[in-house]
Amino acid sequence: MSNRIIPGSTDVAYHRNGVSGNDFCVITFDTISEGERYHMVATVFKEKGSVAVFDREKLGMGVIGFGLNSWRGDDFEEELRKIIGIW
Repeated sequence: MSNRIIPGSTDVAYHRNGVSGNDFCVITFDTISEGERYHMVATVFKEKGSVAVFDREKLGMGVIGFGLNSWRGDDFEEELRKIIGIW
């Protein structure tokens, strides 16, 4: 897939997820897909393959349904993990 994170468009926050939950990072970023720019948010857990990606504007409207706000985390995983730099 041709999705690419736009350099300089990212912000990263680390979360402990309570006392015994799995740690994760939340990343906001922009990407361009099919010529259109999207404002995204991803949740990345330590475990490989554990990445969720959503369009922030759709989330703000409450759109969470599969096929309505669905992005393949595996398309972004390698680049997101490089940005995080801790896993």
